[in-house]
Amino acid sequence: MLSYMFFKRSYLFYFVFLILVFYGIWTYTDRSTWEQTPDSKLKRIESLGKNLKKGNLLGIQPWMNPIDYSNEINFSKKIQSYLEEANKKGYINPKTIVVFPEYLGTWLVIAGEKTSVIRSDKLEDSMQTLILSNPIGFILNFFKAQGKDKIRDALFRMKAEKMLSIYSNTFSNMAKNGGSRL
Repeated sequence: MLSYMFFKRSYLFYFVFLILVFYGIWTYTDRSTWEQTPDSKLKRIESLGKNLKKGNLLGIQPWMNPIDYSNEINFSKKIQSYLEEANKKGYINPKTIVVFPEYLGTWLVIAGEKTSVIRSDKLEDSMQTLILSNPIGFILNFFKAQGKDKIRDALFRMKAEKMLSIYSNTFSNMAKNGGSRL
């Protein structure tokens, strides 16, 4: 009887162990690493005032897709494509100040995540997958969360360093190489 109980417990142990192993593998597979050729849709261009050769202010409102936020390469390529297009049209010179929207980097929260997060049509499904594929980071940040929506707060806290790194690398590299101020 004692050996039967031991045998039963060891099966339970191995079963739980296998579930944890497969869950661990699932959390790190199918992360978005593919690159995409950016599509810079410049549909609306407005030029106000006269070109006095004293400098100009260029505001860019990019059309971003979830894939553009999937990794640093795609994000950088997309932003760079808008600057290249503006440069081709003669809008950028050494005295140009380029301005992007305030919340442009917000959706970098999905950078490096599973393709199901990027392809999802519903925000709730994406958030659920983010939580399930990053359980430890989410739990640690959930206890630090302070906003009204602790779940969203925890997700953004969990990804804050990566988001900052991608955003600052992208814009600092473009400012160095682009010949204008961002």
